Amino acid sequence: LVQANQARFGNGHRHFIHHDLIQQVPGAFDLVFCRDCLVHFSFKDIFASLKNLRASKSAYLMTTTFTGQEVNADIPTGGWRPLNFGQAPFHFPKPVVIFEEKCTEGDGLFRDKSLAMWRLSDLKI
Repeated sequence: LVQANQARFGNGHRHFIHHDLIQQVPGAFDLVFCRDCLVHFSFKDIFASLKNLRASKSAYLMTTTFTGQEVNADIPTGGWRPLNFGQAPFHFPKPVVIFEEKCTEGDGLFRDKSLAMWRLSDLKI
């Protein structure tokens, strides 16, 4: 998928890469687009990933969040659950921008699924 997107959409200003967010600090980017990824990580691995993103000096993070989720559950990495990054243990501030996906999966169970963007420098990690 990464190679196909790079071939189709990549250019001198847009790059698609494969990267281990948990173990490695990525390069600095204007925006790290991390859709449907962090919802598969344990809290420990999410915080490791966020620390690596902050260390990269990238400007913004856009990631999946479920705005109606009131309580976030921890899981082993590789599982899945909805996460609301505005709730504990993350307590992200109000996003710079949020796009509601209007998700219809699960007969509307996940209609609050959104993509939200934060300045990485605003996150308390």
